[in-house]
Amino acid sequence: MKLLVATDAHLYRTRDGAYYCNALYGYDYFTRYFAAFDAVRVVAREEPIASVPENWLRVDGEGVEVFGIPSFRGPKQLLPLYCRIHRRLAHAADGCDAAMLRVPGQTAHMMFDHLPAGMPVGAEVVADASDYLRGTKNPVLKLLYGLMSRKLARIVRTANGVTYVTREALQKHYPSQARLSGETDAYFEQYCSDIVLADEDFGPVRTYDGKSTFVLVLTDVAMNAERKGERVLLRTMERLRAMGYDVRGRLLGDGTLRAAFETEAAQRGLRAYTSFPGLLSTHEEIMAALRDADIYMLPSETEGLSRGLIEAMAAGLPCLSTAVGGTPELLDEEAMVADPHDVAGFVRILSDWFDHPDKIEAQSRRNCNRAQEFRKQALEETRGAFYRRFAALAKDREQANESVHSTARK
Repeated sequence: MKLLVATDAHLYRTRDGAYYCNALYGYDYFTRYFAAFDAVRVVAREEPIASVPENWLRVDGEGVEVFGIPSFRGPKQLLPLYCRIHRRLAHAADGCDAAMLRVPGQTAHMMFDHLPAGMPVGAEVVADASDYLRGTKNPVLKLLYGLMSRKLARIVRTANGVTYVTREALQKHYPSQARLSGETDAYFEQYCSDIVLADEDFGPVRTYDGKSTFVLVLTDVAMNAERKGERVLLRTMERLRAMGYDVRGRLLGDGTLRAAFETEAAQRGLRAYTSFPGLLSTHEEIMAALRDADIYMLPSETEGLSRGLIEAMAAGLPCLSTAVGGTPELLDEEAMVADPHDVAGFVRILSDWFDHPDKIEAQSRRNCNRAQEFRKQALEETRGAFYRRFAALAKDREQANESVHSTARK
C-alpha cells in the first residue's frame, strides 16, 4: 500500500531528478511510515537547483517518491501560483491508498481539498495555527492565519486518525472526531512526539559551580519570521552584559531574516559575543552544537512541542522558554516566561540562575529526566501502532472495493 504524506517541507530537485532538503525531511524521516505502508509519496514544494552542499539530505529513495508543487514562501508568493498548484494537486493522490497530512501547513491544507472521497485521512498535528495570530499586527496576515486555524480545525475533525505532538495543549483547541464523539475503529487519536532521539543524544547533568561565562543557544530551522525570538535573545544578552555577566549567544539557523538579526547584534554591541553558524543539516551536527552550549533559550511566540527544546533537554541543557503551545508540558514554571517579549522576565530568571549554580543544575537534572520519554524505541513503538491502525482502514477499503468489483463482474 502507498501512503501520501503532505508536508510543508521545501525540497530541491537536481538535474538528474533527485530530491534534497537542507534539514530534517531526509529519507530516514519518511521511513517511519514503513511500519505500516510499503511506499510513501511525499507532496511538498520543490524548486530546481544546480548542485547541493555535501551535508544536505537526500529525500527520495527506495519506497519514497516525491510529488512536487511549485515553490512559494509566504502568502505573497503563493497567491499568483494558487490556481496552478491546485491543478497540480488534483492528481497527487492518484495511486495512493491513504493520505497523511502534517498540519498546520499550506501544502497539506490545499491537498486536503483534493483527496478522493472515501480515502482514509490521517492528520499529524504539530502546531497551533491560532498562535500565529499573536505574532502579527498585519490585518491581512491575521485574516489568513484565522482562515488557516479554521481549516486546521476542519481537517482534524474529519480525519480518521489524528496524532498530536502534545499531551493536551493542541487537543483542546483542535479536538478530533474521536474526542468529540468517542473513539471507534474508524476514528481514533494518539499522542506522540515526532522527534527521534538515540541513546547517544542523551547527555549528563551539567555542573555550573565556578562558571563565569555562559553561552546561550537558540535553534531556528527557518529564520524567515520573528516567531522564535532571536531579537528578544539579543536584547536579553545586552541587558545581562550591562549588568556585568559574561554572556555569549549562538543562533543556529538560516533564512531571510538572518542578516537582519546579525545587524541587530552589531548595533547592540554584541557582534563580538554572538555567532551565527548557519543551518546545521544533520541531527548529529545539531546535538554537537547543543552540547557545546550552556543554556538553551527559546523566547518563542508559538510552538507545538518544540523539537529544539526536547533536543536541548536531552543534551542536559537548562532551558528557558515561553508558556506557549505544549511548552508547559516540558518545562516547569521557573523556566518559563508568560510573555515572549518580556525581556525583563528573561533577564530576571537568567541572572538568578547565574548567581545560584544549584538552581541551574537542578534544571539540567530535571530536563535530563524529562527527556527520557522521547527515546527512539518508545516513540517508534507508539508511532508504529498508530500507523498500523490507520493502515488497516486503507486495507479494509481496498478489500471492500475488490468485493464490489468482483460482484459487478458476476
